[in-house]
Amino acid sequence: MSGRLAVIGGYAEGLGAGVAESLRARGWTVVGLSRRGGGGMSVDLLDADAVGACLREVEAAHGPVTAYLHHAHALVRGSVSSLVPGDYEHAWRTSVLTAVHVIRALVPGFVAREEGALIFLGATASVRGGAGFSAFASAKFALRGLAQALARELGPQGVHVLHLILDGLIQGPQTTERFGAGSGRIEPAEVGTLLGQLLDQSPRAWVHELDVRTAGERW
Repeated sequence: MSGRLAVIGGYAEGLGAGVAESLRARGWTVVGLSRRGGGGMSVDLLDADAVGACLREVEAAHGPVTAYLHHAHALVRGSVSSLVPGDYEHAWRTSVLTAVHVIRALVPGFVAREEGALIFLGATASVRGGAGFSAFASAKFALRGLAQALARELGPQGVHVLHLILDGLIQGPQTTERFGAGSGRIEPAEVGTLLGQLLDQSPRAWVHELDVRTAGERW
């Protein structure tokens, strides 16, 4: 790629910060986008106009975006009898509609330059729906389907589309808050190192989907 500017959507402490640190160590400029702004630019990814304006501001300051990493999600949990339609809609809008808004803003430039990467971060729920996770899994399955369709459409136009399945808990403040302290969790900086390697791939040998888990993860 001619530039090294990555944008992370759904940026937060933990995975977002760890990936950003690893990519910066490889020479990338990294900009995080978050509704709350913490550590990145504040923007509501559900607002298409705001997303477009934010990305134009990023490119005016740093040059063309060459990689977008999508990590926006809502971990909606509950039994099917306790969840309401709005819960499913919230999970889908947060994971998928946010991605659509960013894609629509970035893809024309990617295609015009015949380079660029779209990276979607999936989860165990992207390939296996668990009890109590029907809303979350349905959104993650949808995001995976979006990634596959985009890979087939945009790959021939020079755009690398990746779907990374993070199978297991990820080390970070949000995980500790939800599930308590623990060990044997996926290390964000290592995910960033892996992504840096994937982003350096030649179009003659592109990975589209990859599972990532710790050595001790049961699967």
